[in-house]
Amino acid sequence: MDIPIFAIARGHKDHWEAICFDFDIAVQGRTFNEVQRLMFEAVESYVEDAMKEDEATCKRLMSRRAPLSVRLSWIGGFVFAALCGRVEGGGRDGNATVPFAVPCPA
Repeated sequence: MDIPIFAIARGHKDHWEAICFDFDIAVQGRTFNEVQRLMFEAVESYVEDAMKEDEATCKRLMSRRAPLSVRLSWIGGFVFAALCGRVEGGGRDGNATVPFAVPCPA
């Protein structure tokens, strides 16, 4: 069963970066599709590896979250992008912010 988790990607003129707050995983690529694919792969690998650990370690890894300062920075950037019309469509300067769900095998 896949459980959706939340990620946000930011596009810049020459690259994209994305973060998954639920597991504190970040990726970078040249296109949105690339960072989305890389995030899917990173989350899948992370969960598979965590499940191989002993119960206490697995529980700790599966409850690891991005630090509050990182979450606030990204969410603040998302709100700013939404106010500037850069969410999902991109602005005239080539920047965009896109939220997306990541399937989490659980």
